[in-house]
Amino acid sequence: MKYRRTVLLIITVLVFLILAIVIFFRLYQFYEISGTSMFPSLKDGEIVLMERGPILPRRGDIVFFQANVKDFVHVKRVIALPDETVEIRDSRVLIDGKVLSEPYLPDQKPIPDFGPIRVPEGYVFVLGDNREESYDSREMGPIPIEFIMGRLVPHLETLIVFSERERSFLQRSELTTILEWRRKTAPSDSGAK
Repeated sequence: MKYRRTVLLIITVLVFLILAIVIFFRLYQFYEISGTSMFPSLKDGEIVLMERGPILPRRGDIVFFQANVKDFVHVKRVIALPDETVEIRDSRVLIDGKVLSEPYLPDQKPIPDFGPIRVPEGYVFVLGDNREESYDSREMGPIPIEFIMGRLVPHLETLIVFSERERSFLQRSELTTILEWRRKTAPSDSGAK
């Protein structure tokens, strides 16, 4: 009788763990950042956790998207939402004429003025945090919300770095397959770009 309880408990725990892992990886995915366009918020080689979409993006979200089917995954910050006017003047971002507070940015070198442009309904305007190095909405235009695959898990933004030892373990182990590890061979701009 005691043996059956133990076996039943072990089977229950295993089923629960398998279900928890399956549910977790349906909702989340790991990515390795490639490039510097989101520096200093995200560094080249960091492994981050993405909450899978579809999502309704908010200003300040770091989102993952593909600009087209054959494109690699871009990682950028949402700056302007649908029906807002965005421009860059004197190296500062203005939304509907008001300066956007961007505490996540370090002191940066001057960047060229841009806009103003109005963000169409169903689109967002994204920029990399490293404005000098980033290929973003200034070049590719506003991004359709439907192209957004997910967003950076907010609670991990300050804990997104795995140590070198943990990263090499994950890269050597079978967990990399389970975690749907995606290494992008993209130009050296963040996250793609």
